[in-house]
Amino acid sequence: MAELNKIKFKRTSEKGKKPTPEILESGELAINLADRYLFTKDDAGAVINLSNPPVYEGDVSFTGSVKGEKAILGKTADYQGDENQRDLSKFGAFRPNHLDGWDDLILNVPHSYASKDNYAYGRGFEFQYGHTGNKVYTYGFGKDGQKAFKFRMYHEGDKPSPSELNVYSKQESDAKFQKKNDINLALTSGGSTAKIEYVSNGEWRFVQSLDGQGNWTRYVFPNAVGTSLIASREWTNSMVVRTGADTYLRNSNNTKWLALTDDGSMSLFDNSAKKRIAYIHNGGSMTLWGAGNYTGLTFEKKDTYKVRMETDEHSGSGFLNVIYRNAQDQNQAVIRFPKENGMLATREWSDGRFVRGDITNLGKQRTSLSTIQSGQWAKPIGYSVMVNSNSPQRPPNTSMGYWYVMGARDMAQGYSGIWTEHGGGRMFYGRADAGTSNPTWYKIYTEAQKPTPAEIGAPSSTYYEATGGESRMWNGNKNHYLFINNNLNSGLYNSSGGKYVWGFNSTGQMTAGLVPVSCGGTGAKDVAGARNSLQVYSKTECDSKFATKASATGTKLGPLVTGNWIWIGDGSADVAQVTELFKMIPDNAVFCGCNKKHDGGWQAQPKWRVIQ
Repeated sequence: MAELNKIKFKRTSEKGKKPTPEILESGELAINLADRYLFTKDDAGAVINLSNPPVYEGDVSFTGSVKGEKAILGKTADYQGDENQRDLSKFGAFRPNHLDGWDDLILNVPHSYASKDNYAYGRGFEFQYGHTGNKVYTYGFGKDGQKAFKFRMYHEGDKPSPSELNVYSKQESDAKFQKKNDINLALTSGGSTAKIEYVSNGEWRFVQSLDGQGNWTRYVFPNAVGTSLIASREWTNSMVVRTGADTYLRNSNNTKWLALTDDGSMSLFDNSAKKRIAYIHNGGSMTLWGAGNYTGLTFEKKDTYKVRMETDEHSGSGFLNVIYRNAQDQNQAVIRFPKENGMLATREWSDGRFVRGDITNLGKQRTSLSTIQSGQWAKPIGYSVMVNSNSPQRPPNTSMGYWYVMGARDMAQGYSGIWTEHGGGRMFYGRADAGTSNPTWYKIYTEAQKPTPAEIGAPSSTYYEATGGESRMWNGNKNHYLFINNNLNSGLYNSSGGKYVWGFNSTGQMTAGLVPVSCGGTGAKDVAGARNSLQVYSKTECDSKFATKASATGTKLGPLVTGNWIWIGDGSADVAQVTELFKMIPDNAVFCGCNKKHDGGWQAQPKWRVIQ
C-alpha cells in the first residue's frame, strides 16, 4: 500500500502570536501550538479563531448548561444604559444605578421558574457604591414577579443602632440607672432611729423612724454646688402664709406674691403696686394685666426664637398681634387681628375661593420679564407674565410676549391660556393636558395675523386678480382665465393665443365661441350656419323642393295622399324607379317601405322599416 503524504499546516510555537491575513488563503488553517488556537481566514479577509473554547466578540446563547472546571468571568450588565440587559430572569451582576427603585449594584439569583415577563421567586442582593455608602440589602420576588421584600443586612461596617434594636445605648443606660454606691450612718436612741444617707446621685438625706417599725421620714439635702441653707420653720412661715381660703407664697423682698386658692385658681400679685398681674382660673383660662397697651404672653423656643401674643394699643383697626421674633428679640413677622366681627379664614379656605396676588399677578399694574423653562408653563388661573425671548417652547417665530393663564385643572394639572406678542400684535391659544407638558399653540387670527388661503382651504390669491374694470380667475398654468367686467361682458380668454374661447354680452347673447352640435348646440353663429350644421332645409328650400297638396295630381307623382298612405316618387311606367311610401297607422307608428317597378309591374311586397 502506498504511503500517504503528510499534511502540515502553518504553525507557530510563539505564545500569543496570531497569523496575519496576508499569509493565509481563504479557508486555509494555521495553528498556535503554545496557545492551542486554530485560525483560518474567512471570505471577507478577516482572520478568525476556531479554537475550543472559542473567543466570541458578540452575544452567545446556549440552550443547555454551561459547565467548566475554571472560573467563568464576565462584566456587570448595564441595567441602566441598555434596555436589552434589564432581564432579571438571568443570573448575574447588574448596574441599575438607582433605576426602577434599585440601589447602585445588584447580584441577582433567579428561580428556575423565572421568565423575562415574571421574575417569580427570584432572590438577590443590593449594594451601594463605596463612595456613597456601605449598606447591603437582600431582596426577593413573589410568585407574581413583583418585589415582595427588601431587608437591610447588617455587617461590621454597618451596625444597627440601639434605636433600631429597640434597646438603650450604654450612655442611655448610664443616664437612667445608677450603680448602687450608698453610705448609711445610723443612730439609735430609745425606740427611734435616725440615719444619714449618701446616695450615688449626690444627694444627702436625713432619715428618721420615730416608731421603730421602719416607717421612715426623709429630709433631703439639695444636690447643689455652694452653700445651701435649710429653711427653718420660722422662715418658712414668713414666706408661706395661710389666710382663709388662700395660701400665699412670697418672694424674699415681699414684692411679689403667688396666691393659691382652695377653689383651684391661682394669682400672681405685685405687692408693691397692690395689683394683680396674672390670674389662672380654676377652669383653666388665664388672665394677664399689663402696665401698658402691649400686655402679652411670650413662648420661647430652645433656639431662643420667640412667638409672642400681645394686645395692641387702643385703635380703630387692630386689637391683637401675633409676633415672631429672632434670638435678638427683633420682629421677623407680625400678624395683626382687625377690630371687627367675623371669622378668621385659613390659607386653604382662601386659596379655594380667592385668587392669590403673589402667584397670579392679578391686581398688579405691571408684570415682570421672566424666562419660562420647558415644562414650567403651567401656572394658576389668572397668572400673567411677560415672557422673555429666550424662553423655549414659546409660539413659533415669536420673540417676547405676554402669557396669561385662563384655565388650570386640579387633578392632571392641565392648563390653557393666551399668548399676545409684544411687538407684532399676533395672538396664540396654548393648551396642555398635564402640568409638566409644554403647550400646543393655535393661531388666533387678527388684523396682524390673517389666515392664509391654505389655512382656510381656499386657493391661493395668485389665481385671482382685478385689473381695470375686470375680474379674472386663472387656471393652474395661467394661460386661460374666466372674466367678467363692469359692463357685464363675460367669457373665457386664451391669454397665450390672444383670443376669446367664448363670450357673452350683458343680454346673454353669445359674442364669441361656438357650442358644437355634439354638445347640444348649433355649431354656428347665425341661422344659416346652424341649418348647415344641423343639415336641415329652410322653409323656402322645402317649398321649392316639394309640391303642395293642390298640385299633387300629376301623372308622374300619382296621388300624393291615399288614405293614410303618402307616396313619394316617380309613377312613370316606362322607367324603373324607386318609390318610397310612408304609412301612418292609428298608434302613430310610422313605417317606411320601398317598392320597385319592373317591366310594367310592381314588386309584390314592399320592404318595410319602422321610423322611430
